Amino acid sequence: MFAIARVQRDLGSDSRIGLLYTGREDGSDYNRVAGADARIVFGGKYTVTAQAAGSETERAGKTFAGPLWNLALDRNGRTFGLNYSIRAIDPQFQTQSGFISRGNIANVNLSHRVSLFGKPGALVENFTGVVGLFGEWQYRRLLGGDDAQNRKLHFDIAATLRGGWQLGAGLYTEVFGYDRALFADYRIVVPGAVGGLDTLQFAGRKRIPNHDYLLSLATPQGAHFSANASFLFGQDENFYEWEQAAIYIFNASVSWRPTTQLRVDGTYALQRYDRRTDGSTVAERQIPYVKVEYQLSRAVFVRLVTEYDAQSQSTLRDDRNGGAPILFYNPADGTYTPAVATDVNRVRLQGLFSYQPMPGTVFFAGYGALLDEPDGLRVGQYNRVNDGFFVKLSWLFRAQ
Repeated sequence: MFAIARVQRDLGSDSRIGLLYTGREDGSDYNRVAGADARIVFGGKYTVTAQAAGSETERAGKTFAGPLWNLALDRNGRTFGLNYSIRAIDPQFQTQSGFISRGNIANVNLSHRVSLFGKPGALVENFTGVVGLFGEWQYRRLLGGDDAQNRKLHFDIAATLRGGWQLGAGLYTEVFGYDRALFADYRIVVPGAVGGLDTLQFAGRKRIPNHDYLLSLATPQGAHFSANASFLFGQDENFYEWEQAAIYIFNASVSWRPTTQLRVDGTYALQRYDRRTDGSTVAERQIPYVKVEYQLSRAVFVRLVTEYDAQSQSTLRDDRNGGAPILFYNPADGTYTPAVATDVNRVRLQGLFSYQPMPGTVFFAGYGALLDEPDGLRVGQYNRVNDGFFVKLSWLFRAQ
C-alpha cells in the first residue's frame, strides 16, 4: 500500500509553507516520511528556503530512522547575487518515493555573482562572474566539526556578445579526500614477506589535489541552426584507482532545422581519464547521438534515433605499490575477481511513426533495438541483444 499527501498554504509575494507525508506498507515492512518546507521572499531580492524531513523504516525486522534538512539564502539582484546553502542527509534517512539520490552526505555552498551590462549594440552585451566555495562532508563528520572531505573553489565567467554569441571559461581548484567506503571491496596483490604473494586491503592516498579548466562556446539561436560545445580538462581524480589523472571531458550539440518539416539534432560526449604516471588511459567513454524528426504532413510524423555508447576500461592497478594488480573482493562468498580490462559497445536504434488525423485519435507504431559489437566505434559486425515492436491505437468517439 502506498500513500502520499501534501498541504500547502500561500502567504503572498511568492512565499509559501507546506507539509508532506508519504508512506509505503508491505506486510510488516514499511517506510514513512514526513516533512515541512517553506519559501519566504522579502526585500524584492531575497529568498529564504528551508526544508526538514524525517523518515522511519522497518525492513526484515530492523527499524532505523534519520533526518534530512536544508537551508538556503538567495539574493537575486541585477548586478550582485549570492547563494548560501547547506544540505544534509543522515545515513539512516530513507525514502521509497524518489526523495533523494544519495544519503550520508552534507554540502555547504557559498557563491557570489557579479553581472555587468553593456550599452545597446556593444560588443559585450553582458558579463557575469561567479566565485563559489563548496564543502562536502559525510553527515556525521559535519555534525562533529571535522574538516570537509572534499573542498572546491570555482571561478566561472560568461559573456554574451553582440549577435547572441556566448563565451565561457572556468578555473576549478579542488581537493578530494579518500572515502574508505567507496573502496571497501578493493584489494591488491603484492609480494609476500617470506615469498609468494599476499592479498592486502587497498589503501589510497589521503587527499588528491585537482585543478581543472573549462572553455565553452555557443552560437546564436538562429531559426535554422544552433550549436554549443564545452571542454573541461586538467588534473582530476581517477576514481577507478584513486590516483591523479589527466581528465578530458568534451560535450557538443548541434540543432539543424533546414525546413519547417525537418529537424536534426546531434550530440557527442567524451570522457577520458589518463594516468599521470605514464599517460596510459584508465577509462574512456564516447556517446554519439543523432535524432531526426520529419513532419510529412499535419497528421503524419516520423522520428528516428541512433545512440552509440562505447565504454572501455583498462586493467586496474595500484601505482603507489609498484603497479600491484587490483582485485574486487566479494564478501558473500569470500572470492576475488581481477579488475581486468573491459570493453562494452552498445548501439540503440529507435523508430516511431505517428498518425494523428484529429485530436484524440492517434496511431503509433514503434521499433527499438539494442545491439553490441566487440570493437568500439568500428561500425563493424553487430550482435543483436534484443529488439521490440509496439503499436498503439486511440480513437475518440464523439457523441452527436
